[in-house]
Amino acid sequence: MKGSPRVEIAVTKTEPDGFYNFDKLPTGDYIVKVSNVPRGFNRTAGLDNHLNGVAAVKLGASEKRNDVDIGFAQFGSIGNSIFNAAYGDGKQANESGLEGVIATLMKAGNEIASTKTGPDGVYKFDKLPAGYYIVKVSDVPTDFNHTAGLDNPRNGTVVVKLDAGEKRDDVDIGFAK
Repeated sequence: MKGSPRVEIAVTKTEPDGFYNFDKLPTGDYIVKVSNVPRGFNRTAGLDNHLNGVAAVKLGASEKRNDVDIGFAQFGSIGNSIFNAAYGDGKQANESGLEGVIATLMKAGNEIASTKTGPDGVYKFDKLPAGYYIVKVSDVPTDFNHTAGLDNPRNGTVVVKLDAGEKRDDVDIGFAK
């Protein structure tokens, strides 16, 4: 799209590798509009207006721009329950949640988000790109000991691998008196 009012001057589809190209454009200000994004993909980079799916591009004389990259990802989630393992079997089924436990999400050593469990012990981190994460628990009542779900009970952590678009609603962590 070019000018004011905006006029559509060319349409193209991305190649299987995601590349696209508009050839032989004169000098000017352009808008690249992205549409027909596959379901489940979310815009992550390169757009000036995420809601409208557009990126503004200035093109100089004889200039070729191959740096107008627009990123998309399938987001996933990590969470479930921090529970009182009263039955001692390490399973969350029919167990009550632990209220007030802090669940912290970390990636590459950096804290990304933190939440406190309510009476049901549920925690959840949404809109996450694929990758390896660490869930760290703290503020567990002092009379409770770890029974299930942590890779490193001393540090209160569990490593979680999240694939693109995956909903990891199975990261349960149990404690008992």
